[in-house]
Amino acid sequence: NNPSTKAPTNRYYLILSLPPLHRNHQQAHRLEREMAHFSSLPIDILSMVTAKVYGGTLLRLWCTGDQQLQNTLANGGVTKVVFTDSGFHQKAKYPRYLCHLRKLRSLRFYCASTNFGDVYELGRQGQKLSPTLESLELTFDGAEKCLCVEPSPDDPIVQETVDDESTTGPETATTVRRQPLWDISKVFPRLRSMKLESDAFFVNEHIQQLPRTLEKLWLSVHSNLTPACIASLPPNLTQLYLP
Repeated sequence: NNPSTKAPTNRYYLILSLPPLHRNHQQAHRLEREMAHFSSLPIDILSMVTAKVYGGTLLRLWCTGDQQLQNTLANGGVTKVVFTDSGFHQKAKYPRYLCHLRKLRSLRFYCASTNFGDVYELGRQGQKLSPTLESLELTFDGAEKCLCVEPSPDDPIVQETVDDESTTGPETATTVRRQPLWDISKVFPRLRSMKLESDAFFVNEHIQQLPRTLEKLWLSVHSNLTPACIASLPPNLTQLYLP
């Protein structure tokens, strides 16, 4: 109940709202002084503060902070990051500072109006995230596709004709061979929650490749999945949403 432990908290929330760019000389000195105090916060307190602001603000904080502050943010000062459309232009680059956050547990991109460009490059960057990640939410065009292996020019996606005996008699059906997922379980061995809202890309085979550690799964806007995928769902699910 020491009052001295309460006073700085509001002060540090204020710091996060300071514009880091286009500062005059006086503002720059003020920010430098405040950053010195900010980087001295205990990591658990800093983590609680950074969890209340959006990823764009954290990016500015990362870019304006000194090495000490960056080290603190990287080593537990940031455990949760949320991005929204307001933090990006219509065409945006993936925020690469995320790969430096060694204790990141929750990542959410709610960016339905944002174009991140090459979804496979986005997936490659995603594989550099910390293995401590437990919750992943992706809402943008290509969210499912960025979890897939980029097709090789020598191994194009083709169409096959197969026999379908699920009806009263054998029937010919045309199916599209899709790229497999990259090894999400290996990259994120602690992943428990996944939410993907994007254009439909997954097929039944992709459900088989989802991490077996998942307890919550949300997939939206789907026309490719069939009831047969239910048998391939992760065994420990407690929450499931399939359209």
